[in-house]
Amino acid sequence: MWNFTTFICGKSRPIYKYFMKTFALNLKFLRRKNKWSQEVLAKKIEVKRSAITDFEREKSEASFSQLIALSEVFSISIDDLLKKDLQQESYTLIKNRHTKILAITVNKENKENIELVQQKAQAGYTAGYADLEYLATLPAISIPHLSTKTYRAFEIEGYSMLPIEPGSIVLCSYVENYKQLNYKKAHILVTQQDGIVFKRIKDKGKQVLLISDNPEYLPYSIFKEDVLELWEFEAFISFNHPQHTNLERIEQKLDVLLRNS
Repeated sequence: MWNFTTFICGKSRPIYKYFMKTFALNLKFLRRKNKWSQEVLAKKIEVKRSAITDFEREKSEASFSQLIALSEVFSISIDDLLKKDLQQESYTLIKNRHTKILAITVNKENKENIELVQQKAQAGYTAGYADLEYLATLPAISIPHLSTKTYRAFEIEGYSMLPIEPGSIVLCSYVENYKQLNYKKAHILVTQQDGIVFKRIKDKGKQVLLISDNPEYLPYSIFKEDVLELWEFEAFISFNHPQHTNLERIEQKLDVLLRNS
């Protein structure tokens, strides 16, 4: 029975030819998935652009060292790179981002889904956020005309970020690290201790201060190392009529005042 070592050592040329087509398709798929040009990928693995072109056209064979470099760049095993049809997978890993794996799902056209994390799934998400099989169970939504970012949607609970109501869905884009934070925007933080929280952020060195838009909720700090994922707020979808919900809140406060009078 053949194995990858036999193939690399050049002892079975027909097997290498068999792999070339799968390798070419996977290389093109992964490069486009990462939104890299052939020139960008060539620089990452220190080859000429023409080499990437030839790989994708099945005109030349990648060396062992080049396969290793591609494996590291795409954070995928050489075995999968050569043998799996990644375009037919129901899910994939995009990148190894600063040692944290960001898992996503893709549709039949190999475009990224927007996974929706509902309130009932939030406890499970903090445990399975990097689990491909878990993510594949989440509902996926599609929103047209978005920019080329990685998005996720979260259903909000509580009144800490008014005027965004409980039950609203916030659409967020992935943030790789704290250097990329836009402190003028709100963020979803997936945390080890507090689960999923929706707050504004202020950098405090080893900690971040989490601030609510509703002044009735006091700010509090958490350690950065406890944050599993960061997502920047982009937009939200509300299912409540604002006039109706404001009236309800006023009536509730009046009831409290009357009971205490």
